[in-house]
Amino acid sequence: MQTTHPRVCFVLGTGVCDPRRIDLTLVGMSIEKNDEIVGTGAGAAALGHPLNAVAWLANTLAGVDCRTQSGRYSSFGRAVRAGAN
Repeated sequence: MQTTHPRVCFVLGTGVCDPRRIDLTLVGMSIEKNDEIVGTGAGAAALGHPLNAVAWLANTLAGVDCRTQSGRYSSFGRAVRAGAN
């Protein structure tokens, strides 16, 4: 899936894997600007583990009687420093 905005674009991979079979803290990501890598990071940057970020969101939304919608993409933070020029 690719989404574009006048200043932002993000791409999600097409591969599917069982998240129980990989260490999500080690899953990497990168930010590119003009085809040049300007930042890298790993899943551990998301509250120590990406599932910690998911749990935080679920608990926070439950506390204000709000729910996410099925089938929607949710971003739980970033593993790469923003603002790279």
